[in-house]
Amino acid sequence: MNAMVSRASRYRGRRRTVAALVAVMGLSIAGVVPAAASDASVGASTSTSAAASATLGASPQWVGMAGNPGDGTSAVSSSATTKDGRECWSTATTPVRNDFLYFRVDDDHKPDPGGYAFVTVDYYDAGGGDFTVQYDGPSGTVSSDVVPLTGSKSWKSYTFQLADVEFAGDLPTGADFRVASWDSRFGRSSTDVCVSAVAVSFAADAALTLAPTDLVFSGDEQRTVPFASSAAAVDWTASDEQGVERAAGTASSSTGSIDLSSLPLGYYDVRVTATTPAATLERTLPIALLAARPSAKATASSPFGVNVHVSKGNPSTIWDPLDEVGFSRVRDSIRWEYVEKTQGVYSLPSWGTSLVQQAAAHHVDLSLTLALTNKLYDDNKTPSSPEGIAAFANYASALLDLTKTNRVEVYNEFDGSFNNGTCGKTADCYLPLLKATATQVKQDHPDAVVVGPAGGSSGFWDRLFELGGLGYLDEVSPHLYGFPAPPEQSGMTGVSALDTLIKEHNDGVAKPISVTENGYPTHTPGGVTTEQQGDQLVRGIALGLSEGMTSYYYYDFLDDGMNPAAQEQNFGLMRPAGYLGLPVLSPKPALVTQAVMIRQLVGMTYAGTDDLGDDAHSVRFEGGDAPVRVMWSTTPSTVRMRTTHALKVVDAYGEQTTVQPSGGYVELALGEHPIYVKGEVRSPALVASPVYQMSVPATVAQGETVDATFTVDRTHGESAPEWVNFRVDGKRVAVHSTSGKAVSATVTLPAVDEVGNHTVSATAGAGSTATAHLAADVSVVRPLSVSASPVVTSTSPFGAALDVTVRNNSAKSAADPGEIVWTVGAASGEVTQLGEIDAGGTVTRRIVVPDVQPWASYSYTVSVQGGTAVAAVSGSTGFDPVTPEGATSDDAVPPIDLVADGKVDYRHQTYGGDSDLSGTVKLSWTDTGLVVKANVEDNLFSNVQQGNAGWNGDAIQLAVTPTLPGASTQRVEILAALESDGPTLLALSAAPGQVAGEIPGVRCRSPGPAPRPRTS
Repeated sequence: MNAMVSRASRYRGRRRTVAALVAVMGLSIAGVVPAAASDASVGASTSTSAAASATLGASPQWVGMAGNPGDGTSAVSSSATTKDGRECWSTATTPVRNDFLYFRVDDDHKPDPGGYAFVTVDYYDAGGGDFTVQYDGPSGTVSSDVVPLTGSKSWKSYTFQLADVEFAGDLPTGADFRVASWDSRFGRSSTDVCVSAVAVSFAADAALTLAPTDLVFSGDEQRTVPFASSAAAVDWTASDEQGVERAAGTASSSTGSIDLSSLPLGYYDVRVTATTPAATLERTLPIALLAARPSAKATASSPFGVNVHVSKGNPSTIWDPLDEVGFSRVRDSIRWEYVEKTQGVYSLPSWGTSLVQQAAAHHVDLSLTLALTNKLYDDNKTPSSPEGIAAFANYASALLDLTKTNRVEVYNEFDGSFNNGTCGKTADCYLPLLKATATQVKQDHPDAVVVGPAGGSSGFWDRLFELGGLGYLDEVSPHLYGFPAPPEQSGMTGVSALDTLIKEHNDGVAKPISVTENGYPTHTPGGVTTEQQGDQLVRGIALGLSEGMTSYYYYDFLDDGMNPAAQEQNFGLMRPAGYLGLPVLSPKPALVTQAVMIRQLVGMTYAGTDDLGDDAHSVRFEGGDAPVRVMWSTTPSTVRMRTTHALKVVDAYGEQTTVQPSGGYVELALGEHPIYVKGEVRSPALVASPVYQMSVPATVAQGETVDATFTVDRTHGESAPEWVNFRVDGKRVAVHSTSGKAVSATVTLPAVDEVGNHTVSATAGAGSTATAHLAADVSVVRPLSVSASPVVTSTSPFGAALDVTVRNNSAKSAADPGEIVWTVGAASGEVTQLGEIDAGGTVTRRIVVPDVQPWASYSYTVSVQGGTAVAAVSGSTGFDPVTPEGATSDDAVPPIDLVADGKVDYRHQTYGGDSDLSGTVKLSWTDTGLVVKANVEDNLFSNVQQGNAGWNGDAIQLAVTPTLPGASTQRVEILAALESDGPTLLALSAAPGQVAGEIPGVRCRSPGPAPRPRTS
């Protein structure tokens, strides 16, 4: 039996996270705003027949088991805390490092060794990080599944299935198992894990074992997942990339296979649940369902490529899904140190041979980055001597001989941290390396393609081209990162600026631009969501192709680790084996959006853009049987297009709709999710008042129904059918169209339980045809929310408070908030008698916070308990006054002491005291801007690294955000440095619409001669 029930729901939810800002300093008169907490539901895995259990807190309750935090050095009092209104035990880094919570089951509550144990852990998902359960197995300590902490700020549950348990008390403190925030697979979790309850049960057989051999299916490939279960059958649900359930079914354990053949193309999280007497076990399968891959011949000239890290241990299992996506190019490196181990003798490492063979077998062109150093030359530093540079050039030519490839990229990010050469990181230092390498390569391999500089910034490019560097390059390769800002604001905007520079230095003639690195990491906090990654990848590529880019390599194909908080481990389109306990690589939504883009644009080239204003985009491609437009808008919009033909509309995940013109036009909703529109159209233009409209509330409380209003607006003279059928969520709403009037009808849609942003999609047209595609976003939030804003109430004497606001997010009913429970540092308290909050209303209380000082960081928690619902927020905050310049209050505020209030981080050296590095920073404001006065003492002034690498030397960095820190994903990071040719001011992270590098219109003045030791 393998039954499936399809869901007609067209809610397509969009989850949102708040990306944390990396900033040197973010200050305000009101202090630092805490980062907003995101929401998620509690997991469903639970133990159904516990042999032993524990409820953890200051006074833990034990049934058939006992335990302790830490390796015997941590008292319960130091581990017990409260998260979101629930007591728990937490791992910790301070004051005593405690990576483990230990548990032992009473002898009379556990069976003989050798069977299965099911350990259910209720934990607070603070994010980002990981945890696991390590247990006493037959051959020592065994690690179970890695569970990611995603930062949902909610309580969740996960049941670990432990095989061949011994539980003989062989772990430290005599424990049978431990909850671990440290493991060799992910190191130490970036976030502590807090556990409120643990339950243990036992069985002779496994409850559920998933055995997929592949999670990426394309074309006619059989879409089944094998499994084994001691339950008679398993239940499964399939939710799309936005968390909305699209299908459900049951699979018999006798067949041992879950059939997903009825699912439409797209990305899904398939949740499989097995219920046995011992436990209810839920596991998740990320699934990608793709259309058939275009032929290798069709994609041979495709611009789409991807970075791989075979050089860093990527497994051979990357190649089949990479091929199924449809990539025609890959980029990797076979480093110099592995190719030339004896001077003048060249060979490939075994993995290098495999890289070349696999690329050829999968019909992808291999681009090799020449990197980086060799201990045989220049003391294993970036080559800068004539001998080292010549040897590097010989390595480049030999590598082409060995690999039979024809494309090399000269070094990687020469202006960045990979360069440790004695010359420096400037374009002047790069040119000799480029010139020698290109000359040698072209001499030995005339048809080879030489690419560079594999990075750089506007200043670096300008100087390199001024020196004649373009003469040695067949293609110019920037690395364009702008995350977490979207590609319309940062990152891919650099293509246009680079194209302009090339033409300025090349007599108006363009050169091919190959973006060899661009990516959107999904780490938490600080990255983008997995859905945003999929959207922004497509939008960034479309923008790049419209501005002169000729080829593109996404960075990168596979995550480089499993720590969800680590930026460098989360760029991938796929996750490594081991994620969620799965034995194979698992896709992210972006793998699907990249595959759909390749299929939609195969054989096509950029042909122009339609001007839809600043926020909406329409990039046109031609070369097939009809033009294809990639369309989206960063703000909700509607585009009207004149046509006499049916148009095919394909969403980012491959779902197709046909729209028929009525009255000679169609209307399409545009949003952050790109769509492809295929067909001949005329005069695409945004319309402020579409004929076909849908509106939904901006927010609804979790569990409340959604009222959607549909309107046919003919007040502007456009025609429409007499009766218009709006179709949404399996419902049809008929509206009588009247000339000169706007006629509406409202329908109530089912409640949404998934917290986050959701897109309600609908169609409109006569009969069963669609003339318009509609979309509107609704944010589903918890019934109550709480926020806390620090306030400086006075500067002399210093006074501080916390403004706590409780919001009733229901628009339909009043709420009882209960009481506020708060802590800031060592201070704590409660606020009662808040009173009932009207629907959509708020209540705010100012809480005086005693014994705090400016420029210090304090942990805080605020929760609402005992009422209609629970809400909480926590984090770190401060009370940091920025006063008016010259005002009396300014004198009462001490400056920031860099040593006492900040942190000196020398990393690889020993700090030598105040003379080594110390000083103060004073912040104030005027009507025209922020005033920063820094007085720094340093006994050694060093600025050997210039330009955007100047942060490696003595410089001042300042980051500012458009709102209080934590409330915006945008930042401008400024670097001020005194370089050899005078003072400079650069933007390391640029404002929206601008490019990082030198800031136009800024004047820099040096107050005197270059600094001497011990001066500021």
